[in-house]
Amino acid sequence: MTRWFAIPDTLPTLTGWPARFYGVLWVAVLAITLIGVSGGAWHQLRYGAGSAYGLDMLGISIGRDARIDRLGGDEMRNADVRIGDRVLSLARLAIPSAGPDSSFSDRIRLRAERSGGSIPMVIQRGQAPPRKVKLTRGLANGEALYAGTGLTPVSLTWSSALVGLAAPVVMVFGAILLFGRRRDPVAALLSLSLLSLATGFSFASVFWKYHPGGMWVVTIVPAIGTLGMLLAMQAFPNGKLEPHWTRYLMAATTVIAIGGIFLPPLGTIGLILLTPLTVLTMVIRYRSETPVARQQWRWAMIGFVSGIVLLTGGAFGYNAYLSSHRDFGSELWSWIVTPLILAVPLTIIVAGVVLSVLRYRLYDTQAAVSRSILLGILTLALLAIFAGSEKIIELVGERYLGESMGALAGALGAAFAAVAIVPLHHKIGHWVEHRFRRNLIHLRHDLPPLLTELGETSDPATVARTALSHLAHDLHAMRGAVIADGEVLAAHVIEADEIDLRFADDTPRRAGTIEMRKRDPLFPVRIPLAADKKHWLLIGARPDGSLYDRQERELLSDLAVPLAQALRISAVRAHR
Repeated sequence: MTRWFAIPDTLPTLTGWPARFYGVLWVAVLAITLIGVSGGAWHQLRYGAGSAYGLDMLGISIGRDARIDRLGGDEMRNADVRIGDRVLSLARLAIPSAGPDSSFSDRIRLRAERSGGSIPMVIQRGQAPPRKVKLTRGLANGEALYAGTGLTPVSLTWSSALVGLAAPVVMVFGAILLFGRRRDPVAALLSLSLLSLATGFSFASVFWKYHPGGMWVVTIVPAIGTLGMLLAMQAFPNGKLEPHWTRYLMAATTVIAIGGIFLPPLGTIGLILLTPLTVLTMVIRYRSETPVARQQWRWAMIGFVSGIVLLTGGAFGYNAYLSSHRDFGSELWSWIVTPLILAVPLTIIVAGVVLSVLRYRLYDTQAAVSRSILLGILTLALLAIFAGSEKIIELVGERYLGESMGALAGALGAAFAAVAIVPLHHKIGHWVEHRFRRNLIHLRHDLPPLLTELGETSDPATVARTALSHLAHDLHAMRGAVIADGEVLAAHVIEADEIDLRFADDTPRRAGTIEMRKRDPLFPVRIPLAADKKHWLLIGARPDGSLYDRQERELLSDLAVPLAQALRISAVRAHR
């Protein structure tokens, strides 16, 4: 039976008219995103963050029970307005039962602007009859209300606007980087989805809701972003639709995403069901990949795990902080801290995905993981030492001296933490290196004794081949060679006649000193094995074209000495 239509096993490369259509769509979404984000930021700067330019500039803060909980400015004192008074109405508007929100503050601001900055307020104190007072909207009142918080209405507005721009800027930047690889279907989907999802962040929705048809933009464009992200993850990283049922999952994802635009409950339920299935396809593909192919996954996995941990920890930690600090200042600072908690993990996630798709320095992921863990554990340990020692010193001072140690306890705690930095860094770094960079530990501790033994029992060619085999395996070097007496003694994954020996005319530095020749396509890393021009260790780049970090270069330099000694000893034995 002839099949009229077959779903491909791999997403096709974008060429021809689909590529041109994608380019037009991408530019259109970019324009929508930039207009929405910049317009929303402008709206924020003009009308203030929250109630900064509205209710707060009256010099008054109203709680959930419609009672005044904070005052600022001489006008309130002169009008005999006190904390605890109940506000019955403001500008002839009843106070919402849940307390004033941003929309209520905007209505107050508009009415104050129309009346020349002056609005009436009706308050009641206890069982006394209600009375009317007149409030004036002014920056001085807002600054007086914010006194002691470290902010002003202007600084709060600008800070929250700039921090709020961080997430969409990161997403747009990542989309632009991926657009250069738009022939790759996964890169194309991710680029378009990052652009589209940026519309749902920051102030874009605030901007579009004030324009005819703008809410359709806020609904459709993020839906396109969600669809593109799910499809990209279902084919990540190389476009292969594995396992076989992934193609049907992609079709169902498309139908549910489109239907969710018109029936939001369908989209929500579909997202809940599709997300774990998408993660399942990624797990199955990762487990079926070869060790070399898994390298491309690692940046994305590092970014995703780190970002989710930071986002979850930051959100729970900050919510716990806000629960125990319900003061006015903490509420104001939440306008800055909350978008920052979102922006930092999002930056890490986007960076991980972009680096993975672009295949940038895939073999540096182990180093990135080890450094991140080292810094994280060291930071937590130092904070624990500082907080613990400060508390102990303070308790001891109160118990035996009968007074608080105050700043002295903090200074001594900081001193203890400073003293502990070096030994902690050494101990934690040693553990991290043994846990996450075992390949370097193997080369540093196991290869030199092996070379010494081979030098006393084998010929020079065997010594050289063994060294190259271990270096290529543990450093992921594509090729390598050992030059002795001006000739190729051994070569790894390259024929001896392919190696150009004219570089040997270069005057080497002292033995073991690494010489970098980044323009050399075969051997960008050269290490002289003797203070002449005839003995060299040549190392090629890794499969992704990247070179080696500082630890790996130091290791190569250290290994040059035992390799040179082993070659010299085996050569002497061979001449006997």
